Order: sequence, then C-alpha cells, then structure tokens
Amino acid sequence: MYAGVDWAGKSWFAVFIDKNGNPEGNVYPTLWNLWRDRKEDLSQMLIDIPIGLCSASKRACDVEAKKYVGSKQQSSVFYTPTRDAVYAKNIDQGKQEHESHGAGFGIQSQAWSLVPRIREVDTFLRECEKSEMVLETHPEACFAALNGDPLDNSKKNDAGKLERLSLLEEAVEFDVKQFYTDAVENYRKPAYAPMIGSEDDILDALVAAVTARASEPPYHSLPRKNQPDFDPKLGRNIEILLPSQR
Repeated sequence: MYAGVDWAGKSWFAVFIDKNGNPEGNVYPTLWNLWRDRKEDLSQMLIDIPIGLCSASKRACDVEAKKYVGSKQQSSVFYTPTRDAVYAKNIDQGKQEHESHGAGFGIQSQAWSLVPRIREVDTFLRECEKSEMVLETHPEACFAALNGDPLDNSKKNDAGKLERLSLLEEAVEFDVKQFYTDAVENYRKPAYAPMIGSEDDILDALVAAVTARASEPPYHSLPRKNQPDFDPKLGRNIEILLPSQR
C-alpha cells in the first residue's frame, strides 16, 4: 500500500492506494496514529513536509523546487529554516539562530507556521522503525512532473483544480474525480466543523500517494543540478521525491 500525507490545518490527511489500485482517505491527529494504524501495510509513504534540515544554509532541494514549479507556483515553495531555527522557541529566536550561523536567508511566516509539523516529522523519523520508507515530496513539483511543465493555474481556482484532477486521472485507474468529490463531502462538510482545512489538501495528499505508487529506484528527485544536502541527525540525503519520468 502507498500513502500520501499532507498537513491539512487541523490534522494529517492521508490517501492510501492499495496494490489493486483502490484509494482510501482518512484523517489522523499525529503521524504516530497513522503509523500504528497502517505501518504493517505500507510500502512507501510520502509526506508534504520538509524531511531533513541543514545547519546553516538553504536546502538545495528547496532552491531547485522553486525553479521547477515555475514562476506562477513559486509561492508554494518556502525555504526550510535551519535545524537550530526549527527548534527555537519563537520566530525571533529562530531569526537569531539564522543570523548567528550566517544562513543568508530569512524565515518566512509560512515556513514558521509549519515548524511544529517539521519538528513532528523530524522526531517521528528519528524514533520509528522502517523510517527509510518515509520520504518527502512537494505537490506542485509532482504536478509539474506529471504535466511535463509547470502549471499556470492555481489550485485555489476551479481551472487549477480541474487541471490537477485531469493529470491524476491519467496516472491512475480509479475515478479520481469521484474520490475527490466524496472526500470533500466527508472531510469538508459540514462547513461549520470541517475535518480538514481546505479542498487543496485532498489534491495534495492524492498526488503524494500517486507519486509514491509511481516511483521506484532510481528515483526522480530534486535536487538534480546539485548534490543533495545530508542530514547527519537522520542519516539521509535531503531530497524531494517526484513521480518517475514517463
């Protein structure tokens, strides 16, 4: 079984695709809840959260991802704070850590808002068994890979959603649009108490699951033009996995 996982504002939203190509969605308060529920069945899990932190620089995969997604989608990619900044008590202390290490870039508010999730993933991977099957991905980079070019439309508008759903339909055998419609009904309604933050989260988890299923060694990943950074705490290269090239 393959899984794509996205932080959905209130919880983790996961899409699972089994060996027969059947999809399933679910929400989890923590990655540990997901892992305990599904670890025996999983072959690979991709997460849309940074995995691996640099000590004093931008991650090479983030730098290339900004270019890879194209100018109209660049806001979807942020530069991941350094390891010491991620574990700072607040953003001001995080900025001080960047300055003291000569990181050479600032901490975006978007990036800081995800720091609790970056910490969760970092701790999870250092403590769980079979952590090698858990890899990082980025939805907009995956959609660009499936399309063969960066996408023009935002996933926030109807044209962008339809464009992404069409790309997913080309990549799998199940009815993607029906799955998406059912997921919106199940996890976004009633409107006064949704389980996930937005409909985009469904698209992001879907493409992460499709990428997990469509990827096999040698992996297609970023960075491609430069050597990947290495995180000694996790003992792995820092890379963003993309769908295998067709």
